[in-house]
Amino acid sequence: MSIFNFFQRKKNNALENTTSIEFGFRGEGINYRLPNKSIELWFTWVNGMRVYTETIFKWKDGSILTIEEKKQVFNDVVRFVEKNKEKPIIVINNDDSSRILWEELCAENQTSINRIEYTSRESQFQIERKMYHDLMKAGKKVVVDGFEISNENDLDKFMENRKKNQAA
Repeated sequence: MSIFNFFQRKKNNALENTTSIEFGFRGEGINYRLPNKSIELWFTWVNGMRVYTETIFKWKDGSILTIEEKKQVFNDVVRFVEKNKEKPIIVINNDDSSRILWEELCAENQTSINRIEYTSRESQFQIERKMYHDLMKAGKKVVVDGFEISNENDLDKFMENRKKNQAA
């Protein structure tokens, strides 16, 4: 082993010792912490472990992750999930500006991931709309962000406002 490899290994071990990764409450979400920053990633385990890459975007303090930080978080989280549970399904949003990066990282880590699933903002809105609609059909009172949804017209108004607010 060269002296360079020795110091490089020490540097990597030091970084690993300062990184904390854990599953969130009830196994939903993943909390990733460095000594001076943290991020919470969307993660679900129903019908397979799913990591949502679009949430590898902004630290909790509001600063945007660099490309190198995105790579590090992605790689660390994939190894963490695989080690603790099973190979994760990586969910990539087609609308995400980092989509190509996620695809490249999935290719580099193909032996550590189960598969890739694609989604989009529109498909997520449709899933959310269906969920609220199903609750209304079951006779449940639906109140989201203080807005009461009583019928399909209310639901459509709410979803349009949601789209506008998230686009801004």
